[in-house]
Amino acid sequence: TVTNAVASSAAGNFYGGSYLFDGTGDNLTIPASSDFDFGTGAYTIEMWFRTTLDSGWLFYDCGSSNQGMRICIGNNGSNSSNAGKLQFNEQVSNADDPQNGTSSVDNGNWHHLAVCRGASGDTTKLYVDGILEATGSANRNFDNNNTVYIGQRSDGTGTDFDGYIQDLRVYKGVAKY
Repeated sequence: TVTNAVASSAAGNFYGGSYLFDGTGDNLTIPASSDFDFGTGAYTIEMWFRTTLDSGWLFYDCGSSNQGMRICIGNNGSNSSNAGKLQFNEQVSNADDPQNGTSSVDNGNWHHLAVCRGASGDTTKLYVDGILEATGSANRNFDNNNTVYIGQRSDGTGTDFDGYIQDLRVYKGVAKY
């Protein structure tokens, strides 16, 4: 479901199109599905994005269960610590495991992010523009039944994303990187 985000042909890293989020209540939502119940298995979440702001939510799949994947710019989607850098968090039973990227992504250029984990026992990894920047814990087990939010946190806290997102892809059972 699209809420205020606009399909745009004005900017696109590939294919001449993307979604534009203006940082004020825009989001895409994907209904709750077992497709996002990764358990301890392999998965990949990847996308291209472009922004000039140092904070904002890109992918939020936690809901009221406090269990799922969170990907943002800045610390917990805010511009405090880690401003301008990516953060991912595999949240399990309200126990956070945030991992921070190292390169600035708020420079107005297109950037590729990928969060992936191999088979059971593997650690979760954050790649930015093809470079491994952070490694999380192994064996994080999260199954959930949450609506997925793109561009905004489900409860509206933190900073809504302001920029472009293109080619969001989620692979269950595959670690592409």
